[in-house]
Amino acid sequence: MNNKAHHFWNELQDNNITNWEIISIKIGENKCCCGTPIKNIYIIKNNLTNEEKIIGRFCAEKIGLKLSWKTKADYLGNAFLMCRTQKEKEFVRSFQDKLPKWNQSLIISKPQKKWLEDITKHKWKGKTWSDTK
Repeated sequence: MNNKAHHFWNELQDNNITNWEIISIKIGENKCCCGTPIKNIYIIKNNLTNEEKIIGRFCAEKIGLKLSWKTKADYLGNAFLMCRTQKEKEFVRSFQDKLPKWNQSLIISKPQKKWLEDITKHKWKGKTWSDTK
């Protein structure tokens, strides 16, 4: 573990982890602040200091920032974090806006399901309807 990472982990022990949140997730090549090469890049931010760090999925889970996929709200929230373009963000946001009204009865089309799964690399467990014309 490098010195910056050692300081970061010591700092986390002294502070409340709830001050940190995941602000973005990307797939690519980078290094975690602990020095490990990573492919799942979690960008986390301290809400008190606005400090940002890059960590990997395992370090994120180690400090309790594990993604949950149990509900549609979880899924869409994670999808929003994983969006790569503004168009993807608008697409996911449109479903997030419908959740308060539709929640469990939210049904998406098969092309929409495919796009969500392409963004998240995770299976959509909700219902779909066919796009028949």
